[in-house]
Amino acid sequence: MAAKDGDRLRIVGETADLWFHCLIMLAQYGLRPADVLAELRRREGISGIDEKAARADKRRAESERNRMDAENGVFCKIVRERSPAGKSTRTPTFRLP
Repeated sequence: MAAKDGDRLRIVGETADLWFHCLIMLAQYGLRPADVLAELRRREGISGIDEKAARADKRRAESERNRMDAENGVFCKIVRERSPAGKSTRTPTFRLP
């Protein structure tokens, strides 16, 4: 990694590579740099530690909901299937008690 060597031109080059690939990924999913900037504005003033803790809290709540659903016999999964035209589709499948 260029940053460890402190080579400013290599740092710029590697950053350009990273940004290029990020822009391609955003375009692939119909997103724009403005979407990323909006997320950065949302995070402004929130410490990384607090933001990470909020994600952990969300994962714990999701895990608890999944556990409760399993105990109550509620089931949902996404099934990947092929349409008659040969396209891959995703179909939600639910089972209630």
